[in-house]
Amino acid sequence: KPDTVVRALRDEKPAPAAPVPDAQIETRVHRALDEFRHELRESIRTTAGTGDPSDHMATSMGFTKGDIQEFQLVANMGATNAAESLSKILSKRIDLSIPEVTVMPIEQIPRHIGHIDSIYMGVMMPMLGDARGTVLFIFNENTGYEVIDLLYGTDTRMTRELNEDGESALQELTNIVGSSVINIFAEKTGLVIRAGLPTIVHDYLQSVMDSILVLHNMLNDYAIVMDTSFYFENDKIIGNLLLLPEAESLKIMVERMRSNVGSN
Repeated sequence: KPDTVVRALRDEKPAPAAPVPDAQIETRVHRALDEFRHELRESIRTTAGTGDPSDHMATSMGFTKGDIQEFQLVANMGATNAAESLSKILSKRIDLSIPEVTVMPIEQIPRHIGHIDSIYMGVMMPMLGDARGTVLFIFNENTGYEVIDLLYGTDTRMTRELNEDGESALQELTNIVGSSVINIFAEKTGLVIRAGLPTIVHDYLQSVMDSILVLHNMLNDYAIVMDTSFYFENDKIIGNLLLLPEAESLKIMVERMRSNVGSN
């Protein structure tokens, strides 16, 4: 039984070993994390190559698998730029997951992001111009407070309420990170797309998402969801960045990428 094995191992008294330098331990940890990320990427690629419900939804909207792959390619570029911006702002190494691009019913998005009964800070930044939609940078509440502390250079866990200064910090952060994504999509589609003023919703996850759905009248519709997870250098998740274009804008973006991405 596992408990018996654990007790037996605990009772053993191995010969003392030479201490391992901290630098060597850190190297081993980072190597293990890099291997894990590689396995995760391969798993994503394998999953993307098989049929799933999002394939059928994409087909019903007139998108091919190649369209989704092109969208994901551009999403990778935007997410990489966003991670570099975050690293400079927070003065920490920021890692990111490969942006997962899926087509899903709007009502399923909250469960895709996290726990619908948990409180989140969602910063919504409108996409305006030739393509409309929302860029959403969303944080678990406790992580949101930690990010505010980092932005202001205060000791972690000091901030426990979202005041005007905290809102301003998260809005500016989202403005910089979200603009990195919007700009690369504008460049690759040839569309004129600009960022609007970000606003904050501090509420349960379902309420955060409902605010976006009502804003864009997106009920009973499908959306391409670009979901990127950002991580601190200690592999603690910061938050998720989502790109949620409106249905008609989504079709325009895909059509323009068909003709522009290949040539670029």
